[in-house]
Amino acid sequence: AHRLIESGWSIKSLVREIVLSRTYAMSSRHDEAGHTIDPNNRFLWRANRRRMDPETLRDGMLQAAGMLDRTPMDSSVDYLGDQATAVGANKNRRRTDFLNRSIYLPVIRNDLPELFDVFDFANPQATTGLRGDTTVPTQGLFMLNDVSVIAASRHTAKRLLDEDHESDRARVARMFHLIIQAPVDEAEQTDIQAFIENQTDAAADNDAESRRLQAWTLACQALYGSSRFQMIE
Repeated sequence: AHRLIESGWSIKSLVREIVLSRTYAMSSRHDEAGHTIDPNNRFLWRANRRRMDPETLRDGMLQAAGMLDRTPMDSSVDYLGDQATAVGANKNRRRTDFLNRSIYLPVIRNDLPELFDVFDFANPQATTGLRGDTTVPTQGLFMLNDVSVIAASRHTAKRLLDEDHESDRARVARMFHLIIQAPVDEAEQTDIQAFIENQTDAAADNDAESRRLQAWTLACQALYGSSRFQMIE
């Protein structure tokens, strides 16, 4: 507080000091000694796990899939004309299939993108200082069924199969690096490879490459749906 006053009440300087601090950079990894002394984490010996906001979640999938377009976007609603601000039912629906960053997605009060609806986007009809933070079944269903998640999973799988890897073991390690940004342990390696082999055998397609792509797509989708991807630790 004293340094805030000395800086001339610069909020920017305060935020910079906070985000560059050791406390802010801590992981949520459990430590038995810290838990014994401070089980409620009142003194911040670890970070608290938190869910990604919907924009980060979408951008993370597009980035891992190699699909994210970082080009600044002029407008994501110009094609709607007056319909973007019209009262009542939307005759021309907004699009959400852009590959640009999620900050450019249209926020129309009575027609939010499905991703925003499910993952606690702030209510656009009211002022709020803090978004909600929920974990509900509809979020899992969204990750299982939404076309954008399936498309990102398929592109990620194709990216993995197109890359030159010496074995599927190396490809699984690469998948974890792309999606979770963490190394795969031996148990996970065994489980994922067994899953891919089972899904390849179970696929109905007669083409071997199509069956293989489908199996890897499902494996990628499973990782996208996991808490290890969706939670910031």
